[in-house]
Amino acid sequence: MGKKNKIVVFSWIAFFSILVLIWSGCMLWGYYSDYRREKTLENELSQMRADAKQEAVTAEAGATAAGTEAAQDLKKERTQEEILAFFQKMKEQNADYVCWLTLKGSEIDYPVMQRDNSFYLNHDYKGEKNRHGSIFMDENCEPDGAVVLIHGHHMKDGTMFGGLKQYKDEEWRRTHREVVLEFADGQRKYRVFAAALVDLTEEGSFAFEKIPDTEEQKNIYIEELEDASFWFDDAVTEEESVLVLSTCEYGSDDQRLLVAAVRTE
Repeated sequence: MGKKNKIVVFSWIAFFSILVLIWSGCMLWGYYSDYRREKTLENELSQMRADAKQEAVTAEAGATAAGTEAAQDLKKERTQEEILAFFQKMKEQNADYVCWLTLKGSEIDYPVMQRDNSFYLNHDYKGEKNRHGSIFMDENCEPDGAVVLIHGHHMKDGTMFGGLKQYKDEEWRRTHREVVLEFADGQRKYRVFAAALVDLTEEGSFAFEKIPDTEEQKNIYIEELEDASFWFDDAVTEEESVLVLSTCEYGSDDQRLLVAAVRTE
């Protein structure tokens, strides 16, 4: 190869290397920007919940003779007044808001949205573009249904449903079993009883996204969940409703990690 040809080759290599570097930098900056925005949104939501608590405390304290003492008692737990005040605030921001999800003892503490199953894959709870997306209830679910399916991204930075991977650890499963959904009419508490890995490419894999319509279908759904589970710790009676949290198994678009909980109240 002549000297001139070598210069041309090296020039093209340098050019493409610069393009790759620029592209990588843009991707990293975009991810970092979304991460910062996600943290800002979390802070805003935290402040909104604190404001709703204060409003409820002030209203209740003003309506009782106990005054300050009553306000202090209210700070110990979330009251129905506080829950309703926050629910109304969220509905004012976005009518797609359904409830608030808390997995006790973890970082999973988010609003749950509901529209079609694609929109909140890349939009935040305000409906604005964000690759973190939002936690959202399956479009085929009813909040009062026998099976409630909720989706969320498995983010590498630990946000959204990234923390569900910890249910692969036996000690974590034993000590983190309470999930709370907070609706306008109050809290619904659940107890985690199963965790499963589902490969969507496998024939006959658990069709967890097919929401059962009847009690018989729900019982079959639970049986299939048990068969797919690497951990299953409890029986579910016909009267109990089930909450299923779903996220991608990190590094694969074809696997889902499921964490299931049964309603206790």
